[in-house]
Amino acid sequence: MYRRVNTLHYVKTPIGRWQWEPIPKDRRTGGHLWSKAMSNHICVFWREEKRRTYQKAGSTPSEALEAKRRKGFELAGRALLQEGKQTPRPQNGGFTIEAAVADFLEFTESKKCPNTYKRHRAVLAHFRAFAEPYTQVGTIAPAQIDAER
Repeated sequence: MYRRVNTLHYVKTPIGRWQWEPIPKDRRTGGHLWSKAMSNHICVFWREEKRRTYQKAGSTPSEALEAKRRKGFELAGRALLQEGKQTPRPQNGGFTIEAAVADFLEFTESKKCPNTYKRHRAVLAHFRAFAEPYTQVGTIAPAQIDAER
């Protein structure tokens, strides 16, 4: 079951023992204080079947956040497949525009910021006005898109 992905760093305590600790957070904003991270050994961890699982996330904050985001998407995808949700099957070798747009907007609404979802919905509504709804995505050529401008 999909839970959460967290970041930890490996720190030497004052008594000389090494242990995993969470990266300090700002009380006001809730964001990580990367400047107070005491080491560059950053890992992401999550739980699988009652076990903690670790994976090296890099040595910089940007690498760690990217690894955390990717692992979260991977676990969400695994949970989706285990739930048995029906994934749309391509017909005649590809998705229709309507199915692809609906699938993408569903993903964007659940995983991205609300403003991002609004922008993507507006752009794809404009795209739907140019294309016929049951056109196969694989049959659209770049020249056709340029011709519609």
